[in-house]
Amino acid sequence: MNCLFWNIRGLMGGEKQLELSQFLRAHKASFISLQETKLTAAGHSGLKRKLIHYDSSFLSSAGRICLFWNSELFEVKILHHSSQYVHCHILCKISQRSFFITSVYASNNYLERLCLWCSLLEISKSISLLPWLVGGDFNEVRYSHEKVGGRPAHVRRLRKFNECISKSLLIDLKATGHTYSWSNHQADHIMSRLDRILVNSAFVNDFPLSMVNYLASGISDHSPMHVICEPVIPSGPKPFKYFEMWEAHPSFKSTVESAWATEVVGNPIYCLVKKIAATKFALKQWNKATFGPIQHLLRRSRENLAEIQARLQLHPMDQNLITEEQLARAQYKWDLQQEESFLRQKSRQLWLSCGDSNTRFFYDSLNSRTTVNTIRCLQLPDGEEMTDPVSIKEHIVEYFSNLLNRDSGCTVPPLRSYGTISDLENQSLLAPISPEEIRKATFSLKPLSSPGPDGFPARFFQFFWALWKLSSTSLIQGIFSSRSATPSSLSFPSH
Repeated sequence: MNCLFWNIRGLMGGEKQLELSQFLRAHKASFISLQETKLTAAGHSGLKRKLIHYDSSFLSSAGRICLFWNSELFEVKILHHSSQYVHCHILCKISQRSFFITSVYASNNYLERLCLWCSLLEISKSISLLPWLVGGDFNEVRYSHEKVGGRPAHVRRLRKFNECISKSLLIDLKATGHTYSWSNHQADHIMSRLDRILVNSAFVNDFPLSMVNYLASGISDHSPMHVICEPVIPSGPKPFKYFEMWEAHPSFKSTVESAWATEVVGNPIYCLVKKIAATKFALKQWNKATFGPIQHLLRRSRENLAEIQARLQLHPMDQNLITEEQLARAQYKWDLQQEESFLRQKSRQLWLSCGDSNTRFFYDSLNSRTTVNTIRCLQLPDGEEMTDPVSIKEHIVEYFSNLLNRDSGCTVPPLRSYGTISDLENQSLLAPISPEEIRKATFSLKPLSSPGPDGFPARFFQFFWALWKLSSTSLIQGIFSSRSATPSSLSFPSH
């Protein structure tokens, strides 16, 4: 599904209608939202006859917002509208997916925009769990850097707009193309991002590869926003990831200790790699059997608690049921804590303190990270854009393979040009690495920062320091004493 949102700034003239037709031929949008069309009823009917692929439409008062769609593809129900927005429910007849779209054309008047913010907040309360997209001309920026030229953005107005977005549980859709969506095209040049696409977490879940592309404005003063909603593309097996929530489970430590005790013969590097691989394999199997998908585990414990509480209503003095209810409540509370830990780690919101449940926030943060971190479009050196996911993947691999394998041609200047160090400094640098230095270095790392290729963050090696130090100390000392990480060149201290 592709959508077009565009403040076209008047659509009665032939030039604008021609530009719209050319855009639709190039991008094939299946749903169109046009703002500030200034269309009359007669003009609307005439334009509808020209757009032969769009047999259904809606025109708001004074031609402020105009919607076009193909009734063979969509069943659209206008739920309510005002001079600043049109809110509709859409059913895709092919996929049978339902979602909401709110098309916005905010007033130039700040007090009237405040009414729009309140309306969007009220709409958000009725959305429930269905996908929701809000797009159009908001006549406001979110951040001061989204405006250049003219008077600075008004801080209070920015705050009110952002409060509306936050309370409505919306986030910016991943954007490509032009940074600024509006320009005054005057000598005293002003540019800003007045137009945007906002979505809720349900929309990101249903359309995880969706994005909006800000295109050239042409003869309008606003950029058209081309929204692309792609289906999920299989990404292959996911790499191993260590989760902090595992540490609270009573069988976690014994699982790791048993895997780490695997007998391996060889040099220290080989032994360490094999122990890590054995531990990773054991944790994968253990996590699958113990936790599984965390949401399923939470649902089962919630249903179990509800079932016991329902039986307790019929037999309120049954001591066995009272005990069962207490245990089920404790289990459900524990599962909630594990889910929050899981989502906190995945969303990378490490600055939040533990305590109150922030599950909805973490889900939204995780969706936001997924949206931002997914590469959907690459611009090649010749200016051509690449959007096919498979081609993007192959191009990135090829680019970095060539980059990392080529001879850089760099030469290192003679060290004597940098001066010399003192004898005392030289002795300090040549002194053997002590076990305490290795311990301090390990515990100085941020526990849950980005892991290495093995998937284990520093937290794992800190938590299992008693196991890790036995394998790591002699290995690291051998690397420093031999000044090489090649297994054949390592000399290891005797113990």
